[in-house]
Amino acid sequence: MNFCAFCFTILPQSEEVCPFCQEHAWESPYSLLKAKGTWSVGCSCDGKISSFRPVLILGREEPYTRFLFGSFISAQHARLEEQEGKIRVMDMESTNGTFFVDNSLTEEGRNSWKRLSSEESVCLSSGDLLLLGKQSLCRIWLRWCPQEILSPLERRTQEQSIELPQTGNMLLDDNICFFREKQNAFLEDKSTGSVLVNRKKIAVCPLKEGDRIFWDESEYEYYSSCLKPCAALVAPKIQLIGVNVKNRLDIPELTLEPAKLIGILGHSGSGKSTLIKVLTGWIEYQGKVLLSQDDKGDFPKAYIPQYDIVLDNLKVQNSLLYTALLHDTQKSLAALQEKVARHLAFVRLSAKANDLIFSLSGGQRKRVNIAQELIAKDSSWMLLDEPTSGLDPASDEGIIQLLRDLAHQGRTIVCTTHNLGSIRYFDRIVPLHQGQIQANTTPEDLALSHNLSLEPGLASWSKLYQTEDTTIQKTAFPFWKTMLRKPWWILLIRRIEEFFTWKKDFFPLFSLLFLIPLFIGFSLYIARYESNADTIRFFLCSVAAFWLGMSLSSQELRKKRYSIFLHEKNNGISIRSFFTCYCLFYTGISFIQTLTLTLPSLYLLWHKSHLYQENNFTLSLSLFFALVWSMGICGSLCGLVASLFESRGFTLGKFSLSIPAEVSVPCLTIVQLIFSEMVMGRILGDQNYFSWQCHSLRDFCYTITFSRYTDMAFKSYSNLQTDSSFYYNLACFLLIGFLLPSLVFYLFLHQAKAKEESIKE
Repeated sequence: MNFCAFCFTILPQSEEVCPFCQEHAWESPYSLLKAKGTWSVGCSCDGKISSFRPVLILGREEPYTRFLFGSFISAQHARLEEQEGKIRVMDMESTNGTFFVDNSLTEEGRNSWKRLSSEESVCLSSGDLLLLGKQSLCRIWLRWCPQEILSPLERRTQEQSIELPQTGNMLLDDNICFFREKQNAFLEDKSTGSVLVNRKKIAVCPLKEGDRIFWDESEYEYYSSCLKPCAALVAPKIQLIGVNVKNRLDIPELTLEPAKLIGILGHSGSGKSTLIKVLTGWIEYQGKVLLSQDDKGDFPKAYIPQYDIVLDNLKVQNSLLYTALLHDTQKSLAALQEKVARHLAFVRLSAKANDLIFSLSGGQRKRVNIAQELIAKDSSWMLLDEPTSGLDPASDEGIIQLLRDLAHQGRTIVCTTHNLGSIRYFDRIVPLHQGQIQANTTPEDLALSHNLSLEPGLASWSKLYQTEDTTIQKTAFPFWKTMLRKPWWILLIRRIEEFFTWKKDFFPLFSLLFLIPLFIGFSLYIARYESNADTIRFFLCSVAAFWLGMSLSSQELRKKRYSIFLHEKNNGISIRSFFTCYCLFYTGISFIQTLTLTLPSLYLLWHKSHLYQENNFTLSLSLFFALVWSMGICGSLCGLVASLFESRGFTLGKFSLSIPAEVSVPCLTIVQLIFSEMVMGRILGDQNYFSWQCHSLRDFCYTITFSRYTDMAFKSYSNLQTDSSFYYNLACFLLIGFLLPSLVFYLFLHQAKAKEESIKE
């Protein structure tokens, strides 16, 4: 029998290309196909095609076929079913008759139509023509449905990969052959079912990147160059019992079957995202969510939100490699690079490996998100919130087909959507309305209830402008980036690479790092002071360093970057790793800013020391720079706290407060300037520098300000007062300027979670 290995439609002997998917036809014995699966029949007419059913009734009132024909056929016109590799057609007492072409006639008579008598039947081949009445001409089709093995399979551990040829064929055993044809890879099984592809028996099956192949009691994952041994995927069955979220969701009972692509359908505000958040555990709810499966094992979960969870300024390949390094500290760099290459090939982005993420289209970015989650954890179930939002029809269809491939490999995939264009690819559909479950059904039954057709026609229109990249590009990854296989180091290197990728935001970053600090430093250099010039210049430098550090770091954990941080935190990256990364990164950034800022003042101090032949000028310059740098680090820590305060907010019972960084940063800057003015008043006055006199508000503010202690330390050293006053003020500054902001920042990181507003529809 001729059949299409992609959609399993049985084709006429004269046709070499499938009219549904435009793929080449293959031959396989009927007995072998029958032993490995079941049969269904369908009908096409005027570019439309019905669902394939074991028994199909053609008629104007039949739910599966009424959209194909006009009103010129009977309510129940003809019956179709499979019989020994043929389609048995029986007229059901139709008014206008059922006609077929009798191929048993001579050559001259084959173009004439023969009418079936009432209750008479005839066996026709797949692809034959059928005429219902006088106007409705259609073709009938037979389709093979491979048997799916759902019971647990006994497996043995296999460590050796099987290398596959790039040309020609390869026998895995006497009955199983791997071969390539027209850029596609195929697996052929001539036995009665010794090999399974995605838990289904096969005859001839096209292979896709990531397909699961069970053979010889071992499970392999297919990639273009090899069959790689892999652990079995154990997909959970998800049961929701009495789940309720006040004013948003009310589900008495819902069961989501394992290893299926399940679509949560509904309009905006229907409760789709709330249901996903319940499954992820991101919000509190009443009721139970149970996971069960016949197999014993863990159920690692992946969640892909509606927003991007990748960083814009990284290359695609590097972003995925950093994720692999963060989650696997044992494998070699070469093994992780191979893993990244395999997942890029699976999501069809190999040719985009060296592109910056911000330059990708919306659909391509969604593919990167999916690849990143698969690399972070080989999850057995995946939750996606609006994965096709804002995409064109071709990209939408491509993402859903990718998710269907993941489900067929053995994962439970649950995603929300309000787009009806691609629901034919789902295994189950769960419509939601005002937080209530309307049904738990198949796409076919959902379409029938609304008198719609799921099939786009004999050919998908999206193929007219859908392209896929297959070329794999490899780039070298410097050794120094992975010399420490610690999460904090990987996070730090990733942040540095992202920050210094200036193709998108060159001028703002260059200004904050160099232009603005140099402008301020030069302004302080040319200023003239009547007395205490060095001390005043030092204070203005320290205030500027504090403001520069705070201005830049206050953007770190806002909006999208905060969401990415939360996602990675939920994926198991420790808070200590994030804390170490941010502190080290902004210490380095503050060093660059401080060096640029203080260069003019340091030159002036050096010139003065050289002019007056002072012997301790080197130590004075070092102290000047170190204390200004410390104020920059202090400002960076305050900026990080401000960014978290905006994103996370402060909650005490029912009281919640969140201040945008656009407000908090200017306020902190103004407060620091006020403190500096008070400090300058102290400097220019004749009061005791080191007293704890708090007789007025001015004295109290002066006592607690960051600048006070750096000024006193510098002043005491400048006056050669290197007694306890110097170390006392230095210790106070370390306590208030470093330890306190660091502690607050760490606590905010530890308690960070998604705000309630972000989960509303």
